[in-house]
Amino acid sequence: MNAPLEILSDDEFNTLLADGINRPPALSHLRSSDQIRAQIQTVTALLADLGPLPDQPSLLHRSPDGPPTPVPIEAGISVGRSASCSLPLPADSNLSKRHFAITQTEGHYFISDLNSTNGTTVNSQPTPPGQPRHLLDGDLIAAGHHLFVFLAGKHPPPPILAH
Repeated sequence: MNAPLEILSDDEFNTLLADGINRPPALSHLRSSDQIRAQIQTVTALLADLGPLPDQPSLLHRSPDGPPTPVPIEAGISVGRSASCSLPLPADSNLSKRHFAITQTEGHYFISDLNSTNGTTVNSQPTPPGQPRHLLDGDLIAAGHHLFVFLAGKHPPPPILAH
């Protein structure tokens, strides 16, 4: 069993940085409170414009100039400029032809960057190409000039079982 992670306050972390000490590797995934606050505000604003939450897992899509639109994910979805994608966004030159995909395994959803030119971020953290990342309800995804929010739907996913 892993030891619990120590959560540093922003002041403690800034003191470490000021002293020239890098963030310990076990804490490298933690974000500043400003990043978390900005994410919560963005997701809250998108959801406020949406209306009722979808029943099924969806990718809430917001183009730079349009209202948020939920797109059901079902077993999976691909996003990019190509018409062969489940969610084609041909006008965004910052998206690759096949930019990212979300797949479902045993009720859990995973995002994978498909070797896109400009990358995909989840909650402001880069998603390495070809390395699936587990999505949680409310995760904010950025690709090209688009923002997406992963919505798990009204029913929570089953617990992850050890194999």
